[in-house]
Amino acid sequence: MPTQLAYLIHTLPLITSILALRGPALPSPNDYSQYTSGISIRYASGRFSSAWTPSINGSIFGRPFTFPIDTGSTGLLISASKAPEIGANQGVSGTEFLDSSNHLYIGRRAKLTITLDGERGTKAITRIPALIVDQYWFCPGYNEARDSKGCKSRLRGVKLLDPNNTCYMGVGFGRNSPGSNLPYATPEHNAFLNLRSINGKTLSSRNFRNGYTIGVDGIDIGLTGWNTQGYVWTGLDRGSTEDSRDWAMVNSSFSINGSAPYVGKALVDTGISQMYIQTSPVSPWSPTFSTVGILNPNVKPPLPPQTIQVAPKNTNITIGLPDLGDGNVAGYSFRVGDDKFPSQPLFIQPVGKHSPEPFANTGRKLLWGFNVGFDAVGGRFGLLCRKCNQKGSGYEESAE
Repeated sequence: MPTQLAYLIHTLPLITSILALRGPALPSPNDYSQYTSGISIRYASGRFSSAWTPSINGSIFGRPFTFPIDTGSTGLLISASKAPEIGANQGVSGTEFLDSSNHLYIGRRAKLTITLDGERGTKAITRIPALIVDQYWFCPGYNEARDSKGCKSRLRGVKLLDPNNTCYMGVGFGRNSPGSNLPYATPEHNAFLNLRSINGKTLSSRNFRNGYTIGVDGIDIGLTGWNTQGYVWTGLDRGSTEDSRDWAMVNSSFSINGSAPYVGKALVDTGISQMYIQTSPVSPWSPTFSTVGILNPNVKPPLPPQTIQVAPKNTNITIGLPDLGDGNVAGYSFRVGDDKFPSQPLFIQPVGKHSPEPFANTGRKLLWGFNVGFDAVGGRFGLLCRKCNQKGSGYEESAE
């Protein structure tokens, strides 16, 4: 029988905060033992924090950079002033829009060779097209199909920002779905999926499994028997391109205040500390529960204050991966406002129809409960429960 691991966060008369891990969903608990090549990377700050996007160190053109690592987007954004070797007329014009922050980047795509710094002096070389940023806008309401030539002045709240400090590395998968405003979010733009060498040695598919794991302790690129030990895995649907590394976001179901499951996709997004949930087109958000207005804590001067609608305290959220039924390998349930729950989002904001199906963006705080992994070869999403074996701390482990 498979093992069920329970991530028990807080017990009231009713259990209000549980993360449960069951599996494996696929036949072998660890089929990566033949792969031995990879690089372990620790965060530039030395630790993971809920308050900011985790970053790693590396270099471009021999100059050191610190790259914030965002699993909610795909591709490298870098200021033109930080890459003067790329001439003003080089590259193909392009844009990237991050809807969680309403930031629009306009520039040119040109290939860059990037060095990633690993533990104990190890280094990996990757080469991808990067967006060399010439303009940086706060552009709420931007739509790639409608506004492809840039940020329209008719859009409310538009503000031109300083592009010179831009440096951002998106490594997410499945982000190029229709309507995502991310047409370039494909594997060829993902630095973690395009490694050329590690410590000067060219990589071979015989001992290098393309993929990565991310947790609060750092990042491993290249799946091995060692760095995937204890993971359970669920299969992914094919992506929207012909690239063999292109896979859709992980399947998911979620329930709000005990509602029937909303069936769609989920994203573990290291770029944000909040959570977004979309219930449409199954049903609008409002009949499920009311919302309350708050000032968006992520909007800072010089941008004007922004009021957003969020889930009120004591709202119960349950998320299952890939579903809430017998096929799930992982899931968690919590009560909004329960500060004893480590993966409590900064806030939970309902969003409109950004996706053709229900959608949950967990934000980075999920990593306090799980490490996550992506197998770009086999099309699998993995989870490793971090909290199941802590004795005497409110966490429990049980077997089916």
